[in-house]
Amino acid sequence: MMKCFCFYISWLSCLFFLFGACRPFAEEREADSLPPIYPDYCNVTIPPNIAPLNFLMRDDAEQVEVKLKGKKIEYTYISNNGKVQFPQTDWQEMLEREQGATIQVTVRALIGNEWVVYRPFKWEITYDTLDAYLLYNSISPDQLSDGGQWRERHIETFQERKLPGKYRFKEAKPYFSPGRYIAFATCSPDAGLSISSDDFWVLYGKNSSLYLFDKTQKELREVSDSLAGKMTRAYPVLSPDGKWLYYCEAPSFDPDSLNDWRFSLYRTAFNPRTGRCESPMDTLYEAKAKGHTVTYLSLSPDGHDLLYTLSSYGMSPDWQQEADLQRMILPGQEIDSLQVVNSDAFDGQPFWASDGRWFVFNSKRGDKLYGKPYFCYVDSAGVAHKPFLLPQRDPAWYDYMLRSMDSPILVTQPVDTGIFAVLEQQLNNENIKP
Repeated sequence: MMKCFCFYISWLSCLFFLFGACRPFAEEREADSLPPIYPDYCNVTIPPNIAPLNFLMRDDAEQVEVKLKGKKIEYTYISNNGKVQFPQTDWQEMLEREQGATIQVTVRALIGNEWVVYRPFKWEITYDTLDAYLLYNSISPDQLSDGGQWRERHIETFQERKLPGKYRFKEAKPYFSPGRYIAFATCSPDAGLSISSDDFWVLYGKNSSLYLFDKTQKELREVSDSLAGKMTRAYPVLSPDGKWLYYCEAPSFDPDSLNDWRFSLYRTAFNPRTGRCESPMDTLYEAKAKGHTVTYLSLSPDGHDLLYTLSSYGMSPDWQQEADLQRMILPGQEIDSLQVVNSDAFDGQPFWASDGRWFVFNSKRGDKLYGKPYFCYVDSAGVAHKPFLLPQRDPAWYDYMLRSMDSPILVTQPVDTGIFAVLEQQLNNENIKP
């Protein structure tokens, strides 16, 4: 049996809406366009465990009526302030009952003396859940005012907490792995900043090193010594079986040739018992030949797909608006340009979810200033779907949020803050094994 819901902000707004709806001079017009909502949640694919997709109207609507229609549930929401904020309990019930189905969303807005009925859009609800916790670094856009504050957000609700410790730009940024090791890179003491051609700060590090943190032995091990040459290496990730190490590499930095400084993508055999790299080493993307730089790697849990950021130059392309995500299908090294995912602003810092069906990434689409986490679904055929922005309790939150939500990471459980504490202590003590 179809179940119907109708919710109102308050009895006063309900009366206000009813009287407005009965205005003899309020005509109705069908618009041949999607509603101007923010965030853009039109025609997106969502998991069955996401917080309510609250949104606001950008057309100065006095009143808004939203109708959701699925196979089992019909849901009507009425607002008189332009913000659509769905009740948590009933939203969760709707997602649970409509898994694997499509929700049709129809928005009707009172603008002046006219009711505008916009073209309906859809929400595809998957059976595949999203990892329940998102870690991100809340940081100032220039990355110089402070080192940022790591935070943990429960994606099924709006609960959030601070995590202990700070990681400044010259220190290590952890890359979490499901196995024994955490792989990461850190700049040497001669790291610094340079001003790029577009007048934004660009991070560089001369001869930066790769490290592994052994979660079993609580030891920090440098692996760059087992690689040849004095090079700048960054963004390492281990394959799920621990037998391959993927990383980016560039020649030592020359401040006079920043625009020509590019990172290639390599894969080398790795011995998880000794924590050392071995032969053979494969070149997956040659930067000099192709004229772009590869950064921000993330390997799918099955080791099949490698996500990365492709940009013009440099080690941290966060201010390059042309930076895009790409996916390499490793068995044949085929390239997917992810056109449905990318925007006209920076898109990067991808991270796969534990089931390999979802990934999160950082995007500056919209204002082109502040990074925000977007989630993308990859179906069983390997097709990526239109991404959606992390929902907030107040949909206007992103309008007045003046910090980037940097380096998003998905985890299934609340993070063990002890790992942060041990890693930070060992970095400070330089307790590194060769």
